[in-house]
Amino acid sequence: MLWICLLALSCEPAATDDSASPSDASDTDTDTDADADTDADTDVDTDVDTSSLDALPDDFCERSFPTDAPAGPACLTGTLSCGDSVDGTLVGGRSEFDAAMYALWYCTPNLDLEPYDGPERVYAVELPAHTHASFVLQTPCADLDVFALYWPDADTCPDVTDPTRECDAGDGSADIDVAEILSVEPERDLVVVDGREGEQANFRLTVLCE
Repeated sequence: MLWICLLALSCEPAATDDSASPSDASDTDTDTDADADTDADTDVDTDVDTSSLDALPDDFCERSFPTDAPAGPACLTGTLSCGDSVDGTLVGGRSEFDAAMYALWYCTPNLDLEPYDGPERVYAVELPAHTHASFVLQTPCADLDVFALYWPDADTCPDVTDPTRECDAGDGSADIDVAEILSVEPERDLVVVDGREGEQANFRLTVLCE
């Protein structure tokens, strides 16, 4: 009889504990700690490789560059293309751009609202379609900044009442400052080298395109 009872007990179905955790097979939890990039990040790395630029000579800040007034039309000192580099000085430039204009165009890094009340140099650049242009300003001599803005009119320069659809400025770095423009169609841009608080000094401006 004892054997029969044990056999009967062994044949009874196991009791079900309703509070028991579900088996691993029914576990549909998602491991949110998984190392996967799901944020659809479309940010563009705007770091510009300036390693190909030649170092400025030790006496660069003391060198003499032409101080002629802009030859025009309008405010232009000259015209540049992709791959060009120019050495120049703000001495002798025209003073048509200022902090209020850069702020209006939403392209100023000048959070302290320091004035740009001295002369600047302006260059026109014709960009091909689908071009990423970096305007690299080497400026160890003074606190100079570079601005790049879309401006199609070859006969005029913008004033404080003129909007522009695109404008960028460097971050105010001391030795190398970079403004960038990305063209979809062929376009004409202006690149402005200006000094905070009337600073006037030598600079090198290079146009890198890819």
